[in-house]
Amino acid sequence: MRSEFARLARREPQIDRELTRFLATAYQLKATADYGIGPSVAPITAAQAAAAITTASHFIDTITQLLAPGVTPPHGPSAQP
Repeated sequence: MRSEFARLARREPQIDRELTRFLATAYQLKATADYGIGPSVAPITAAQAAAAITTASHFIDTITQLLAPGVTPPHGPSAQP
């Protein structure tokens, strides 16, 4: 998904390159939160979590603005495939 998003985002000037990098960063944070245990794994700091939430919000806002008029993005648990 990340590579496909990056490919599509290259052609869209309104998508900040930071958002393409964010998908990889967010996945690393998720993997650490889900599976990172032991003394060799650095904990996720509050600053990292706050930055990820801010960037995720920007990501959602950007993509929502790019959707065709009249298209409402799915929300909530029923939006999951």
